[in-house]
Amino acid sequence: MNLIQWAVFFIFTLYLTVDICMSVGNHCPESCKECTKTENDIVCHCNSSEYFFNGGCVPCTAVGLDCIRCSKASQCEECIPGKWGPQCINKCGRGCKDGKCNHEDGSCTCIRGFHGSDCKMQCSPNCLGNTCLDNGHCNCTTGYYLPTCTAQCYSACEECSNASSCTVCPNGRFGDKCQNECQCSNTIGCDIITGACITRTCPHACISCVNSDHCNECTVGWFGLKCDLECPRNCNGGCFKPSGVCNACSKTYYGSKCDKECYYCGDNDCKQNGECYKCYPGFYGSFCNLTCTYPCTATCNQEDGSCTLNCPANCLSCSDSATCTKCKNLYYGQLCGSLCSPTCKQGKCDIQSGHCVECNSSSYKGDFCNTTCSSICSSNGCERQTGSCIGCLDEKVYGAFCNFTCNTNCKNQICLQGNGYCTNGCISNYYGTTCEKICSENCANSTTESKCYSSGKCISGCVDGFSGDTCISGANTENGKSDVAAIGGGVGGMLVFAVVVVLIIIFLKRRRNRKPNEDQSEDIDFECQTIEPLHGDFPGKHVSTKATTAPTLGTLNVNYNHVSDTLMLGGGLETATEDDDLEVDLDEERRSQKRKLAKKVEENVYYIGIQDIEKRKVKVEELAAFVAGKTLDYYEEEFDNFSDGLTRSCDAAKIPQNRAKNRYKGLYAYDATRVKVTGFDTDYINANYIDGFKERNAYIASLGPMSKQMGDFGMFWSMIWQQKVEKIVMVTNLIEEGKEKCEQYWPNVGTTLTYSGVKVTCQSEDEYAEFTRSVVKGTCQSEEV
Repeated sequence: MNLIQWAVFFIFTLYLTVDICMSVGNHCPESCKECTKTENDIVCHCNSSEYFFNGGCVPCTAVGLDCIRCSKASQCEECIPGKWGPQCINKCGRGCKDGKCNHEDGSCTCIRGFHGSDCKMQCSPNCLGNTCLDNGHCNCTTGYYLPTCTAQCYSACEECSNASSCTVCPNGRFGDKCQNECQCSNTIGCDIITGACITRTCPHACISCVNSDHCNECTVGWFGLKCDLECPRNCNGGCFKPSGVCNACSKTYYGSKCDKECYYCGDNDCKQNGECYKCYPGFYGSFCNLTCTYPCTATCNQEDGSCTLNCPANCLSCSDSATCTKCKNLYYGQLCGSLCSPTCKQGKCDIQSGHCVECNSSSYKGDFCNTTCSSICSSNGCERQTGSCIGCLDEKVYGAFCNFTCNTNCKNQICLQGNGYCTNGCISNYYGTTCEKICSENCANSTTESKCYSSGKCISGCVDGFSGDTCISGANTENGKSDVAAIGGGVGGMLVFAVVVVLIIIFLKRRRNRKPNEDQSEDIDFECQTIEPLHGDFPGKHVSTKATTAPTLGTLNVNYNHVSDTLMLGGGLETATEDDDLEVDLDEERRSQKRKLAKKVEENVYYIGIQDIEKRKVKVEELAAFVAGKTLDYYEEEFDNFSDGLTRSCDAAKIPQNRAKNRYKGLYAYDATRVKVTGFDTDYINANYIDGFKERNAYIASLGPMSKQMGDFGMFWSMIWQQKVEKIVMVTNLIEEGKEKCEQYWPNVGTTLTYSGVKVTCQSEDEYAEFTRSVVKGTCQSEEV
């Protein structure tokens, strides 16, 4: 590819149970509750509030801040009251009784006014007595209907069962919407349907009646056929007309007639079925009718009667009377007896180590936030772990730690902190990103401040006898030095090429002689190899080294084929004439030329072996400081070490019907690793599989979609669908430096587009400082992804 950008994600999922036997060598770590000795090792056992990891016991708070009992590094078995989930990061529903819920699924018992398995949904405010069933159904107050009492009757109705008609009209009105006025005098009203005058007298508690012996509806507080029976006195919101069953009960009462008292319930408050909201001390169970047993007779868990521990002072929860699992803010330690650093944000620190969760100011660094940032850092402070400055106080310095001085050739000696590039340009007659280069002395004087542009090109041309943009070419060079330099450069370039060819063939020869399973061996250590002087034909039994004439080198045409690997030099894959209609990636071309100029060939060449790798290893905890301490030049040099050009066969990419699907010359999908897409006239797309840390074909690297190569982008989205891709990481902008790098291949937010049978909807888009995150939904043949 034209630019390799690797993103490696290491996800370690640990499945170690709390008290699993785990070898820890010949000593017992201090963090272990106890250790037992086996024949060969000492085995660590952890408290229930800890799990075993990396040779010791780690508190469950490492799984989640609100976890008080765990079994492994990814699963909490018990959360503090009010939280649930594997890491205890989810909140229980606000309608949960006592704020508690099941730690696995968040289910709980609801207080009055809430419903649902997690008690997050409120009963309709139009429910009688603010009480509803688990599905939200309830008896409605006057003027509302539907099982959940969420719909309002027609404005003229007193009561209704649907939106189109009334069941009870105000006195003196009739009709399906109570739109008509009764034309009666000296009567009690008219029939709701016909409007006929009613001369009979309804019982006093009737809202309307058929006759004096049959009421249609009773006023609140009455029930029965004639509405002559009074609802039980503890009913809240009346009772059901036929039976007298209460719609809801007043506090301290329960039952269908609200005639039973909540004797055992705390605050004498319970549900209509008699279940208590909370118990008095010493009792437990749904009805609080069970007595706590010794040794916790004073208080126990309301659900199962288990003992509630008396935790030490400053503990929020504990596993026993001498071990806290969560401390109040400002405290940490086994008994929560130690004070967190005063510079910890909100007084929060790790219960075991005392390390601050966050610092209360960016001016502090370190685990305990007890070290101030360097005085040379700006007011923005520094990065907590590495201490690298977030901006420099002095504009004349740069680097992660503001420890490098800007080039004195920068105007006002001011440069950018990240790379030292001059912010305001260079002083007279200097150029370059860091103003390290001086204008040619052969540039003619200029009326401007400097004799050359920022590229080094002379502004007013050259003095007599010199030519070129930078005036370094002399018209009258002595003794033909110019010609000699040109020839020497050409021969030198060919010599470099020869040695590189030698190295590659030696490497491939070693691969050919290797046994089948040696390619994947992790135990092979390379030895120092020296290139011997060239002799004989090329290639031969032993590869050469001393090629003395350019013509000999120029006629070399090395081809190597091994399964799917193909290497072609001197007339290789990149020089195919049929690719002349493709673009050239100028950025990669410049990078490639820079690498070629930077690489030097020395007499001895060494393979990097295991010992070399060991020396280059960086500890994870030191990685941030290592990265921050390196300059941009360091990373550019690392990148320049990547090899150039194609190294495998890509025949499928170059057949006529596929050639138009490539954008850049020399940037093709390899035959052995290319992604194949079904359902089109060809299965070729410019995309390759990439292996992950422990998985083959874990990632796909693709050419940025352009309509010239992909039409309506249908092949790209078909690849996404067929390969079951869940995340797309776009490592380029649509436009960069005025050049079109990629086209928008996804729909705008809130819209849906179909790409060759794959319907894509952009559901949301969130912009951050360094990237934009979009959520899209794809559907195909009634399936969803």
